[in-house]
Amino acid sequence: MPYERLRKRLAGRMARTQRAKTNLRLTADQDAGLCQYLDRLDALGLSARLKHVEAAANLILRSAHNGRSRSPPLVIGQHWTKRWLRAHPEYGKRRQKPLQLERQLAHDPEAVQAWFLCLRQLLDEFGIPPGDTYNYDESGFMIGYARSQWIITKVISRQSYLASSQNRELVIVAR
Repeated sequence: MPYERLRKRLAGRMARTQRAKTNLRLTADQDAGLCQYLDRLDALGLSARLKHVEAAANLILRSAHNGRSRSPPLVIGQHWTKRWLRAHPEYGKRRQKPLQLERQLAHDPEAVQAWFLCLRQLLDEFGIPPGDTYNYDESGFMIGYARSQWIITKVISRQSYLASSQNRELVIVAR
C-alpha cells in the first residue's frame, strides 16, 4: 500500500468506496424521479430503451438548469446509462424481440384456449381420431424485418415483444 494512502487514512480520510460520490449528475430526488418514470412505463406495459433513459435524464437536467446561469445545462456522458444501471440493480436489460402484430395478439391466453376449444369441437364433430392429425411447421422469411432492441425493465422474466407490421413470406417445411 502506498505511503500517502496510509498517511491520509490515519489523518481520517475515508476510502474511495466509502466516500460520497462526486461525479453524480442527478441529485437523489432527480434519480428517484427517473426511477418513478421507469416504474410507470413498466406498469403500463411499455418498455424504455436505453435512449429513452438518456433522454429522460437529460430532460431532468435541462429543466433543473432552467436558465439559471449562462453556462449550458449539464448533460449525461456516453457511459452514464451503463453506470446508472450498475448502481440500480433492481433494473435490468433484456432484448425486446419484434413480433408481428397478429402474433402478439395471439399470445393472449384466452384467445389460445378458445382456439383449442374450437379445434376440439371440430375434431369431435367430424370424428377425427388423434392419430390422424399431423404437424407441419411454417418457417418465416422476413422481408422488412424490424430488429430486436435492448430495453430497461424491473421484470426481467416478462416476455417483451415489439409489435411489427412487417411482411413475412411463409414456406411450409416438412421433415
